Amino acid sequence: MAARDEKFSDNTSKLSRHLAVLASALAVLYAFYFFVLPLTPGRMAKASAGLIAEWAGWSALAGLPQALTTNSLLIAGLILATSLIAFLLYSGAVYRSWNRVAQPGERMLVFGAAALFYLLSVFALPNYNTDIYTYITRARVAVAHQENPHYVSADAFPDDPVYPYANHRYTPLVGDKLAAWTWLSFLPAWIAGDGPVANLMAFRVMLFLFCLGNLLLIGGIMQRVAPSQTLAAMLIYGWNPVVATLGASKSDTVMVFFLLLGVFWMVRQRPHLAVLGLTLSAFVKLITLPLAGLYLLREYRLQRWKAALAGTLVMAGTILVINYPFWEDARMLQSHWKVALGESVASLPKQLQLLAFMAGILVFLGLGWLQNGGRERLLQGWAGIMLSFSLFVLRITYAWYHITLIAIGAIYPHRLLVLVLVPLTFATFVFTNWGIIFGKNFPITAFELLPQSALYLVIVTLLSAAAGLGLLWRKSRRAGTVGKKEA
Repeated sequence: MAARDEKFSDNTSKLSRHLAVLASALAVLYAFYFFVLPLTPGRMAKASAGLIAEWAGWSALAGLPQALTTNSLLIAGLILATSLIAFLLYSGAVYRSWNRVAQPGERMLVFGAAALFYLLSVFALPNYNTDIYTYITRARVAVAHQENPHYVSADAFPDDPVYPYANHRYTPLVGDKLAAWTWLSFLPAWIAGDGPVANLMAFRVMLFLFCLGNLLLIGGIMQRVAPSQTLAAMLIYGWNPVVATLGASKSDTVMVFFLLLGVFWMVRQRPHLAVLGLTLSAFVKLITLPLAGLYLLREYRLQRWKAALAGTLVMAGTILVINYPFWEDARMLQSHWKVALGESVASLPKQLQLLAFMAGILVFLGLGWLQNGGRERLLQGWAGIMLSFSLFVLRITYAWYHITLIAIGAIYPHRLLVLVLVPLTFATFVFTNWGIIFGKNFPITAFELLPQSALYLVIVTLLSAAAGLGLLWRKSRRAGTVGKKEA
């Protein structure tokens, strides 16, 4: 017994050492995205680059040699190399932790490393991401200008101190964010006052806290349903390069928080609270509305009429409570519908958009019919919906849209799903950073000539196939070793 305990302790400390090394390397790679890439010409052309002078730490970084940040071929090579290395390290961490009953110290190590990644993003250069300024200007429509942000756009206040830094593709819109997000965005905008940097940091800190909350919820869910996969689940979500580099700057993190909160209550047999969480998630961004709908459709499919009716009433009541204070007329509903429909099929040719929308409804109904009441079947359905969206509908240059799928892959860590998830997020991570860095202010032509959608699917298919073949080879090798021992 003592020998077994000593061996277990050695294996635990060995895993901890491996994870610590991997985390350290990932932190260095992620720092490249937060503090070096924003200094390239395309990002320095953003108005928010003017805020670098507002903090000495940012100003010091701006002194990096221009030969490093203005050479397009060098930057292209660094994006490809760092992306590949980051995903290899991330995959190695997940692989080492698969089916491993974690000790508290190992879970704390994984959580602490993820917190470090997110904290780095809080202090990233101010031109790293511009969407967050759009969030701020929209919140300030209400907080600073006492207007309804669901009817009055940020463009109505061009003299607002944060307005110059926003993405003006989105400032004319009033329907791109829903009521749950609107309510939450008021707090950091109110705390920060009028200063652009203060607002930036307030929103980043809020999203940082939601990132940590997501990781805690994943740990709580998996400890309840599959303790041996808790460590792997936390790694799948918390260390994924998409989450680590974009989680603390995108509202998708809040959407995922409420989705996970719904699952947290679901596994604790609290269906009303589960519906509440799922509804709030869908009213941060509508991406998760089909997931909430599938949860209720399952109850109707199984003829659990009491639960179905109660869930429907909770959903309807939640929608009413969070939307009613903003409601003036039907324009609010129309603007949300227009944006949601446009975003959901925007990556497809116009002649295919209606067909894709109808196909999505059929897939949704089919998955509802297949529900048997089990948690795993529901998560399979969710994974099917989000995987279909990720592969065929969502924009390949918007990696943050895949954060929901990453979260589902964490709480339903099926080997086949992870085998697709890793190369898929690798491909969209590369395309997203490529699109962010290169453009008219920093051109690189060779890659732009390639059909991105086709290349994206080819990359995902080849990498998934390679990963699958590698696992099959390892499995057959293990089987051969066992056979020899028995002989």
